[in-house]
Amino acid sequence: MTIKYVLHIGETVDADGNTVWIDGDRLARLYGVPMSQCLILNPAEADELQDMIPEDATHLYILEDGKYPQCF
Repeated sequence: MTIKYVLHIGETVDADGNTVWIDGDRLARLYGVPMSQCLILNPAEADELQDMIPEDATHLYILEDGKYPQCF
């Protein structure tokens, strides 16, 4: 498995003011990247997974404005 993308999952607030959890699958779909090339970085496990992240990986984060560029 080649890791091209690191997905930084977590919580965000939607347009209605509700707190929403964005998981890895949803974040990958928002950016248009294949899950087979992603490493999901749960905030609670960030330290343990650092050695698995290639230096050239693209880090993808939850965007507050909800306007996700297509990376694929």
